[in-house]
Amino acid sequence: MVMKAELLDAVHEAVLHDVPVEVDVRDVTFMDSSVLAALSRLIQASTHRPTFISPPPVVRFLLDVTRIGELVDIVGPDDGTLEPASAEQGSQPREHALGD
Repeated sequence: MVMKAELLDAVHEAVLHDVPVEVDVRDVTFMDSSVLAALSRLIQASTHRPTFISPPPVVRFLLDVTRIGELVDIVGPDDGTLEPASAEQGSQPREHALGD
């Protein structure tokens, strides 16, 4: 629960101060609906598009199926823009244990 509180505080501060947000998700292995809800609030309330840095397949899958990926910028570790996972040739959604 500490992580959720920290995320909600960070979203509140970013919106309050109207600053661009970069979300480094390269080491994320699990993301639940509370995180997606907080990111949705950030997207709706901010005047800046959040940038996701190096999302692993599980995060890209969630961004794609929730369509949040259409509302954020996604970049690789070399700051190069990446295509949405659904646009990659031969991309197949994988099964992940995401529930909770």
